[in-house]
Amino acid sequence: MSAKYWIAQHVADLFRNEPKNIGVVVDAVGIKKARFFGEADASGGIDGRRLRGLSQPDVYRQWVEFWRSQLTAPDAKEIVKQSGQHYRLIEGGTVDDVGSDSAEAVVEYLYSLLVSEGGFAEAMSGESDAGADAAIALTAEVGEEFQGRGLLGDTDVKFPVHRNSELLGAKPELVWKADFVQQNGHLCVMQTIDFGARRRVAARDHAGFSSYMFRDLLEKDSTTEAIAIVRYTPADLEHSDVRLGLAVLKDAAQIVDWSHDDEREKFIRARIDMANAGN
Repeated sequence: MSAKYWIAQHVADLFRNEPKNIGVVVDAVGIKKARFFGEADASGGIDGRRLRGLSQPDVYRQWVEFWRSQLTAPDAKEIVKQSGQHYRLIEGGTVDDVGSDSAEAVVEYLYSLLVSEGGFAEAMSGESDAGADAAIALTAEVGEEFQGRGLLGDTDVKFPVHRNSELLGAKPELVWKADFVQQNGHLCVMQTIDFGARRRVAARDHAGFSSYMFRDLLEKDSTTEAIAIVRYTPADLEHSDVRLGLAVLKDAAQIVDWSHDDEREKFIRARIDMANAGN
């Protein structure tokens, strides 16, 4: 089974046109569910305390109420047509192989992936199995390595690595959220994908999502350096989902095997060189 989804966005400055993802609408076999910024879950109900950063929270509430009132419409395209200048709903795409997951589960997954600060690690954290732990662990390990080398965030180096950065690609209506970003003359975008997780289908889908992001960013700027930081074992390669995920990534990005000591160190050295270049 597959599910279609749409992304709700807020454009604070029409001149700069830098949209921010604020919600997700999902249609899974005719069942529509949604979650928007400020809501605790897909059941609705906004916590006003979460809206303090918005310049016009009442206007935002009205849009959320409108979007939710339209969930019974037979075709979400009609909702898209009624988007405003500052608040809009755009087509996102399709999530394949959702299996027996409910529309609510798909909404929570996509909301974590596209809207919340936690990104893919948070999207996987709803799972209680080793897949969730592995997805979170790899991102944390890479972040800790950057931190230990003095590369992450507020540091003395001139061009540090940043986490959970929002990026605009060739399609300005889409806002990408990358695991790690570094910029010095050119943009380096890094995504982590752990294929050792028990939910290999989710890892495969994340690989496809990352590949699409890489391609869009490269279309905007061909100098962009796209890097997929992956982890897998020889046993994992026996699974078709893992092989497909890796093939999709290799067609769009440089692959770094985090389990391979030499590859990992070469990758870190390149980040250090980029961080200090021009100093």
